[in-house]
Amino acid sequence: MTTGGLRCRGYLKKSWPGKPLISVIIPVLNRVGSLEETVRSVLHQQYDNVEIVVIDGGSIDGTVEIIKKYEDYIDYWCSNPDNGIYDAMNKGARAASGDWLYFLGSDDILLNVLHKVAAYLQKENEVYYGDVYLPKWHKIYDGPFTPYKLMKINIPHQATFYPQALFRKHSYDLKYKSAGDYFFNLVCYNDQDFTYVYLPILVAIFDDAGGVSATAGDPDFERDRCHILKEYFGRFIYYQYVLRKALKYIERNLIRKVVHRMKRKGGR
Repeated sequence: MTTGGLRCRGYLKKSWPGKPLISVIIPVLNRVGSLEETVRSVLHQQYDNVEIVVIDGGSIDGTVEIIKKYEDYIDYWCSNPDNGIYDAMNKGARAASGDWLYFLGSDDILLNVLHKVAAYLQKENEVYYGDVYLPKWHKIYDGPFTPYKLMKINIPHQATFYPQALFRKHSYDLKYKSAGDYFFNLVCYNDQDFTYVYLPILVAIFDDAGGVSATAGDPDFERDRCHILKEYFGRFIYYQYVLRKALKYIERNLIRKVVHRMKRKGGR
C-alpha cells in the first residue's frame, strides 16, 4: 500500500470549541479527469478546520499523480486495490480523525458551505443532510425525507454529514455494489440511537452521470429490496408505501388515457 499526506509527516488536526473537524473523504478509482477539480473544491472552503482523506483503489490512469500534486494539502491518502467504492468508504471512515464525516465523489463538487453546515454540527447522535444539484437533470435533489420518500429514493452521501459515532456502530455493506449507501441510510435512519436532521442548504454538485450508482444497477439490492423495507420500516408502513405507489401508477395511467382520447377526438 502506498500512503502519504500531511498526517504522515506529523501534522495532525483536531476539533476546537465551536469548530468541529470535518473529514472530507474522497474515494476514487481512475478519475484523472475530474479528481483535481473535486479536491480544489474542498481546498476553496471558507471553513478552515477540514481534513481531506483520499482513498484510491489502485488507479492506473494518472490519478495517483494528481493526488501527489496536492500532497501538501491532503491530510491522508492511500492507494491500494480494494473491493469497490464501499470498501473504500469504510477505509476512509476508519482513517478519518474528524468528529464529522462527509463523503464526496471523485467527480463531484463541494460548494463553499462548510462554514454554514458547521454551525449545525453539534449533536453526535444526529445525521445532518442538505440538498444537491443534479447537472444532468438541471434540478435540485432536495429534502426533507420522510420514511415514505426514503423507501423510494436515497439521501445522497454528497448531501450528508455523518457523526463519527455512527461508524463505531455501522459500516457500508460490501454485498451491495452500487446501492450500499442506500442500504446504509435505510439501516441508520431506522436506528433509534440516531436522528436524521434536514438542513435547507445546497451542499454539492452531484455528478449523477458518472458515479457508481448512476452507471450500474444493483440486482442484489433489488432482489432484497422488499425484505429490507419491511424489516427496517415495518409491514404497516411498507404496505402503505406499496398502496401509495399503486394508486399513483393507476392515476398516471388514467391521465394518460384521458389525454390520448382527447387528442384523438381533437384530430377528428
